[in-house]
Amino acid sequence: MGLLEASYEVPSGGESRFMRLEAGENRFRILDTPNMGYQYFEDNKCIKIAEKNQAADGIDDLKHFWDMPVWSNGKVTILTITQKTIQNALASLDGSAEWSNLNEYDVIITKSGQSLDTKYQTTPCPKAALSKEAKDAYSDFGKDYDWKNIFASKDTTDDADDDLPF
Repeated sequence: MGLLEASYEVPSGGESRFMRLEAGENRFRILDTPNMGYQYFEDNKCIKIAEKNQAADGIDDLKHFWDMPVWSNGKVTILTITQKTIQNALASLDGSAEWSNLNEYDVIITKSGQSLDTKYQTTPCPKAALSKEAKDAYSDFGKDYDWKNIFASKDTTDDADDDLPF
């Protein structure tokens, strides 16, 4: 007999807090100002930093990213955008007199192609009020996940380990 009961079953996958751009249309509403910074991979782990000079020595493959909460498919998730074509299109919409604030309308990003031939098209939707369901979901989302604190120091000491059995 092992540590786990014989009747134990691992629950099926939970919902991710993150949105991935899939092939075809990806419609979403940006809910808040994005976190912006740079990311790179080290030992297959994504490292996010606020400034380029915070990268580990020898890292030159930095990608500028936007992390932002979005409302899509009936839930709030975090969308990370590293593609310059999408960032430029969104910045252009946000800065235009006609479209302005990105959280006043949905955006559709259409992804086509694969690998190095991937293309993105960004299309704004007509301005519309955000639904009460989306507002409530975003309010709840922030209660148990501090998405704005991605650059917090990883060097925190916690004495909660004192009651562990090992």
